[in-house]
This record gives sequence, structure tokens and C-alpha cells, in this order.
Amino acid sequence: MPVKPGNLALDRFDKAQTAREPDSKLRDHLNTALAAYREALKLIPNDAVNDLARVHNQLGVRYRKAGDIKCALTHYRKAIHNYERVGNTFAAAQTRYNAARALYRSNRFEDAREYALVALKGFASFGVSAVNDVQDAQELIKEIDTAIAGKKR
Repeated sequence: MPVKPGNLALDRFDKAQTAREPDSKLRDHLNTALAAYREALKLIPNDAVNDLARVHNQLGVRYRKAGDIKCALTHYRKAIHNYERVGNTFAAAQTRYNAARALYRSNRFEDAREYALVALKGFASFGVSAVNDVQDAQELIKEIDTAIAGKKR
């Protein structure tokens, strides 16, 4: 399945970005990931909803890294919808957290806060097994609240 090559390409993008490689190299990695995830969507049957959700989440990550928040959100929403269809509420919360981070980085603080709050609620429903995720969501909400307060000044 082409998901693994897509994930590998995103990992290579992260390493290339850290190494400050040329933009052309970064674009190559993102384009490789995009092609792999698109191919995966073609190969995954419509009834493999959890797999479709996973690929849409990864497409969201890919578009976020490319700076296309609108496309990222489209794929994050598809992932959330599919995760909820199969009752994978933890993965839905993780995807909401991803969307919240993307929105926060795009200075869309109010939208980011909404996603983060719903992600927090989802994580909290898993009790102690999701304590780190709860803390991450709480920290993100604090960062967002600070940004909103700074914007109002």
C-alpha cells in the first residue's frame, strides 16, 4: 500500500527542512508524499473507512507542511468524519488536534481553539491512557488563549 512511501516522504521532508535543504528538494518530498497518498486513496476500498481516514489525515499533514491550510482542513475533516463513522474516537481527537495546530500556526486562533477543545474532550474520555494527549491539548489551548489575548490588545 502506498501509505508507507508517503509517510517516508514526509519524514524525508522534515529532515530536509531541518537540514535547510533547497526548496526544490522540499517540494520533491511533498510531491512524492502527495502522489503516494493519492494512489492509496485509489486502491483503498470504500468500505475500508478507517484506512481512508488514515490517508486523509496524512494528506492533511502533507498539505499543512506545504502551507495549504485550506486543503489540509478539507482532508482533516474527511478523516474526522470517517474515524467517527467507525467509532475510532481517539483517532478523531488526534486529527482534531492536528487541525487545531494547523489553524493556530495560521493565526486562525478562534477556529484553532474550537478544534482543540473538542480534541481535549475526546482525549479526556480515554482517562489515564491519554494523559499525555490531554496535557498536549491543554498546552495548545493555553497558547491559543495567549495569542487571542495578545490580538485583542
